[in-house]
Amino acid sequence: MTVERKFLALDRYGAKIEFELRVPTLLIENEGERQYRIAYSKALADGVYPRNKLREVMRLHSMWTDEDDTAMREEIANIAILEIELDQAQLKGENDKCIEISTKMRKHRHRMWELFMIQQSVYMNSVEGIAELVKAESIMAACTVIKATGQRYWPTYLDFVKERDESTISTVYIRAMEIQNELLLKLRN
Repeated sequence: MTVERKFLALDRYGAKIEFELRVPTLLIENEGERQYRIAYSKALADGVYPRNKLREVMRLHSMWTDEDDTAMREEIANIAILEIELDQAQLKGENDKCIEISTKMRKHRHRMWELFMIQQSVYMNSVEGIAELVKAESIMAACTVIKATGQRYWPTYLDFVKERDESTISTVYIRAMEIQNELLLKLRN
């Protein structure tokens, strides 16, 4: 399944226009890296902690403990063992055993996901997390072009942010994000 990169949306003036979310070029990737560094520096200046400092704070306040680390490693190990058992059961044609192992795997994956989300929810608010978000948005904004002209819709990342945060008319950001999310989901599968 191919994700359609062309889309219709309302621009900042309310006109329905066809847009395209292009594949990033090296120049756009470099622009994203520059925006990452700017956001990183600004977040540090604003008092946001880097990931390593947040790890310390999480431990200090028992938000993430050595036991949580151990539990995460155990869940990963359990899943790896069960994957081997599942492969063996599949080779032998033991369907009932495959179902039993798959059920166990689902429970371990669920627990691993819970632990991962606890940890990552804090890390998303780190300097690196904020900078990564800005980088991703910057790249997406630079790749959004008006289909008819091939021109960038947002000349700069600041133009993108202004429209995203202030426009009550434009739906370009929303549609571009939907396509970006579809592309990311496709990459995972």
